[in-house]
Amino acid sequence: MRHIRRTSLPELEDQIRTELRHFQTKIKPPPKPPKPRLHRIHIRLYNHAREPTPSGSFQTFWEIDGVLDTETEMIDFEWWLTKEEIEICRYHMVGFYKGFAKWRSPNQLGLAYFDDPKGIAHEGEPVMYKRTNQGRPYTKNIPDSFVAKAEALTVGELIVGESSKEPEPVSEPEGCFFERAMIIDKDGSIKWDEIRNKWAWKPTAEQIERVKEELEK
Repeated sequence: MRHIRRTSLPELEDQIRTELRHFQTKIKPPPKPPKPRLHRIHIRLYNHAREPTPSGSFQTFWEIDGVLDTETEMIDFEWWLTKEEIEICRYHMVGFYKGFAKWRSPNQLGLAYFDDPKGIAHEGEPVMYKRTNQGRPYTKNIPDSFVAKAEALTVGELIVGESSKEPEPVSEPEGCFFERAMIIDKDGSIKWDEIRNKWAWKPTAEQIERVKEELEK
């Protein structure tokens, strides 16, 4: 009769470990998802929505910083710097149409004073134009028929729309670039159009370093 050798428990455990190591060498780890990459993105701000696409009497075009979701390649509008820069653009847009003389970032609103020594409005409060002794408002060439609408404009109502321009990769954040401002009548015709192409805000050295460290992790 043929003798069958019984495998001891330690030997069996050793065989299992050997097989597991052999199996693991054949399994390739899943590739790491690409790191989010910084881009310059283009947005538009509107004072109200009109079907079928966002629109409004007052529109501004901006270039700001953002990152793209590595899986969907969509702009991540919840990223902290993008959110901060959108708020800066909103405040700057309201200040532009109302003829403010100075401007600061949202976290410095308590220090900001414009034509009225009481400061600028909070999110839901409109501000009046500074007026001449004859009652005429000082404006940036705003058509007379839109002055009342501009005075009713508030930061809180502004709507963000994504521009059709493709995002452009960059190595570090650059800030808020004010491209264009428009006034559009209810029938869709452009009543006033100004090419701005001016920087409204630049990030600090600390903010630039924070972004670089975050995206390199």
